[in-house]
Amino acid sequence: PNTLLYTLSLHDALPILESARIVKNGECVLVNFKFMGDAQARRSIDFMTGVVFTLDGDIQNVGGQIFLMTPANITVDAAKEMSILAGQNFESYDIY
Repeated sequence: PNTLLYTLSLHDALPILESARIVKNGECVLVNFKFMGDAQARRSIDFMTGVVFTLDGDIQNVGGQIFLMTPANITVDAAKEMSILAGQNFESYDIY
């Protein structure tokens, strides 16, 4: 089955709730925390770790400050995905 991948570049913590809703609705979200302060990013990552744990999902650091959050019904082979995504520049992604 095809799954939508949302990409978010966070500047503050408000959109992290939208990330949680996306995963709760069975979709994947790729989040770039580059533009968020370290303490706020850590709290947001801790929050999302709790969300995906509760939903039996997964959270993976896929490079730098970029994290992939997936629901329970999706399995990601990070090494394979990173080889596919290597040519992509996710640093410049904005909120969709």
